[in-house]
Amino acid sequence: MGKKSKVVTSTTSTSKINISLESEESNVSLSPSSLKDRVHLQRKLSNPARHGVNTSVYGLVTLGISDHLPITFNFLNYNVLSWNMLANTHLYNALHNVTGLQDLTKSCSDANSYKRRMIHFLADFSRFIMKTNQDGNGEIKLSTVLFDEYIKMKADNAKPEEKDKLKKDLAELRDVIMEDKNTYAHTINHAVSIVYQIEHGELSKRTALLLENKKLLSDMVKKDIICLQECTNPDEILKMLNGNGQKFNMIKHRVNEHRSNTDHCVIIYNSEKLEISSKNSQPQVIKGALDTRPDGSGGKPYIMARFKDTNGEEFIAGSIHHPGGGKNELEHLNTEMESLKISKNEEIPIFSAGDFNNADVKINEMLNQTAADKKNLALTYITTNEGTMAGPDYGNQNLSIDGVISTESNITVKVPESARQIARPLDCPYTVTTENSSKATPKPHT
Repeated sequence: MGKKSKVVTSTTSTSKINISLESEESNVSLSPSSLKDRVHLQRKLSNPARHGVNTSVYGLVTLGISDHLPITFNFLNYNVLSWNMLANTHLYNALHNVTGLQDLTKSCSDANSYKRRMIHFLADFSRFIMKTNQDGNGEIKLSTVLFDEYIKMKADNAKPEEKDKLKKDLAELRDVIMEDKNTYAHTINHAVSIVYQIEHGELSKRTALLLENKKLLSDMVKKDIICLQECTNPDEILKMLNGNGQKFNMIKHRVNEHRSNTDHCVIIYNSEKLEISSKNSQPQVIKGALDTRPDGSGGKPYIMARFKDTNGEEFIAGSIHHPGGGKNELEHLNTEMESLKISKNEEIPIFSAGDFNNADVKINEMLNQTAADKKNLALTYITTNEGTMAGPDYGNQNLSIDGVISTESNITVKVPESARQIARPLDCPYTVTTENSSKATPKPHT
């Protein structure tokens, strides 16, 4: 059953948790300030022989298609599916969960350009060291020589005016890592395992995996409305859904039109049942962004539209990607939805479905605040009792953060059975060590 949440005030309390790990080898007390203790605990808890990969990152990944599970629900007489499909732009966000990342970032000077994009360094350096070991035994020795080879490669491919700055920033990173190489070898090893999983595992062939999952594709085709977030190639999805004579139409939006930006919000709808309403010969569609920068750029896209069915009945639907981290954009979204009304007092069914990046307790708090500011709102947030998120963003791992806000309270949100198949993780054949580490035996590539 879905988890329904009226506009009520909820409070939570937090307490400090101390974790200790005892074994015949050691007794480790985990302290937030102790990177070495965290590394040791990580090694114990993510034993490759037991898990293959870091299960905290890949625990819920469905067939490698996304780090979110899709949700389904009924709205009025329509079947709706909503799914954050994990845009290619954000594939490497899992690197935010790498052990030692925060310590590595803090150790770099503020002037270092990689301080604000450390996961880009980890992804790029991981690819480089795996490539240099393609003909080796899988063991990668973390050394100053290896780093210098990487710095030379980056400098050789940089613009002339950027070479000196790039070499300086990477040299600082090299020195920070090599100063505590035994600890940061685990950081690099963790990054390598994630990058390998992304680029050689099921995440690298997500479109094919969706086509192979006939039951999930069949479930999607049966929906009247499909709301997608982080959709890399909306046209490809639409073509896939219309492959057997169906007649779906689509509206889509991304924050900027740069070709490298693959983060679209999409509403796909059955054109035999629905059409987009018009006002003054213009389709009633709103496109925008949440959590934008001070200059108004960037942010997470959303799209809303007023629909009309074959009987002339109308409703408002939205596909949204709400920011996490405690930011409240619900009032802005509600204002946008209300702007699609004929008048302020018009009573019209409304829903906005998507990735809310917050658990239901937090969304309720946001709804309460919004309702206090605007007395005429009567909205309900509905989600599922199951976790829908596998990634580490905003501390939402294995929580239910995908749902729907609606004027209709008789909605039940579920995770479709066809989406419950779990990704098959690959064993990474590479191991990052140092001169002081014992030699590792690589696993075979399967």
